[in-house]
Amino acid sequence: MPVPLRFVVLKGVQGFGDRLQCLLQAIRYAEISRRHLVIDWRDSDWTHTPEQPLHTFFNLKEIGTYGLHEFQIYWQAHADQLSVFPACWAPVLTEANYTSWIYKEIFHLPDNNAILADICAYKTADFDADIVVYPGVGKRTFSYSDLNKLELSNWVKSRIQNFTQANGLTPGNYDIVHLRGGSKSWCGGHVPLKSLNTSIHERWPDQAAYLDDLWQTYEKSIAQLPSLPLVLLSDQTALAEAWQDRFSCGQSLPNAAGNLIRESGIHKLSAEDLQKHPQAISKEELTLESLRDFVVMLHARKVISDGISLFSRMAERCGAAGVRLMELSDPSDTPQG
Repeated sequence: MPVPLRFVVLKGVQGFGDRLQCLLQAIRYAEISRRHLVIDWRDSDWTHTPEQPLHTFFNLKEIGTYGLHEFQIYWQAHADQLSVFPACWAPVLTEANYTSWIYKEIFHLPDNNAILADICAYKTADFDADIVVYPGVGKRTFSYSDLNKLELSNWVKSRIQNFTQANGLTPGNYDIVHLRGGSKSWCGGHVPLKSLNTSIHERWPDQAAYLDDLWQTYEKSIAQLPSLPLVLLSDQTALAEAWQDRFSCGQSLPNAAGNLIRESGIHKLSAEDLQKHPQAISKEELTLESLRDFVVMLHARKVISDGISLFSRMAERCGAAGVRLMELSDPSDTPQG
C-alpha cells in the first residue's frame, strides 16, 4: 500500500490579522514537519461564498500545499485509511461550519495549540497522525518573514497597482495612520473580551482622546524625519474625516463599506448587511480591500496605530521584516507615449 500523504489543515477565523498570524504558524509547521498545508477559510468572516477557492486571492510558494477541494476528494477516497488528530475532527473534517467547534478545547492541539511551536523548535516530536488539524485560535508563534511565501493573485496585484498609482502612493514615500473604529463602542464597534473592552475605553473614553493620542504618537515618530504625505486608513469614514477636521491633514483612502460596521469590524458584516448598502457591495470586494490596505501599509515609511488592531500591527512588523508581497510601480516611471 502506498504511504499516505501527510497534511496539516488550518481552520481560520476572525479578522485578517488573527488569521494571518495562524497562517504563518501553519506555514512554519508544514515546512518543518514536511506536511502539505491545506487552508480552510470558509468562515463568514473571510467569505460569503464557501466554495470560492482561496487561490482567487493568493497562493503559497516554497512549501507543499493542497487546495481545499483537492484535499476533500483525497479524504473522501482514503478516509478509512487515514488517522486524524485531534480525533474529534474526523467526523466533521470537511464540514464548512467548523466555527461551531473551533473554540471548544477538545478540538484544540495540546497546550492550546502551543505545541506547534515546540515541534517547530525541535523540542518535541511531530504527531503520528496523517492529518493534523490546527484550529486557528489560541497560542501561536511565527516568523514575520514567512509571509514572503504568500503570493497574491495576478488580478489582486493589478487592482492594487492601479489603486496605488491613482492615489499617488509610491514605496516609502508616505506615512500611514490607521484609525480603527471596530474596537471602540463610541464608534459603533464592539470587543467581546470584557477586560480588553474595559482597558480600551479607559485609555480612550471618547473619539477626541483617541485621535489626540494617535496624533501625538504620529508627531513623535516623524519628529526627526523629512516630511512626507500622510495617508489615513480606517474602517470608518467618519473617523478619518474627524481626524482631518481636527488636524487639517491626511489623505483618506476610500473604504467601500463607508461607515457600515458590525461587532468588531467590517469583516463581521453579513451578506444581508452588504445587500442593504446603497452600492450592494460584495464580500469579495471587502476582502480585496483588506489585502490592498495591508500592502499599502507594508510599503509605508511609518505605520502608526493604536496597538490594538492586529491588522496594522502585523503590517508594521511584516514590513519591518522586509515583506512587501508585491512591487509597487512609481507612476513617474511610466513611459510616456
